[in-house]
Amino acid sequence: METVFECDVFDEYSTWDFGHGAWERVEREGCHIDADFLIMEIIRDGEPAAPGEQGEIVVTGLLNYTIP
Repeated sequence: METVFECDVFDEYSTWDFGHGAWERVEREGCHIDADFLIMEIIRDGEPAAPGEQGEIVVTGLLNYTIP
């Protein structure tokens, strides 16, 4: 895509419920998590995953007052 459109392309994780949750930094050294509006956790077997370990993404929105 970068070649065809001649622009930088970045990864982003977003949902309808939480909006932009995380996005790739310009330095391409990981993602920035929007910690002002949500808590994002990576869980594996019911426990927090170790750094670099794959797991399920669990998000808790901080702006939705009806559903925690």
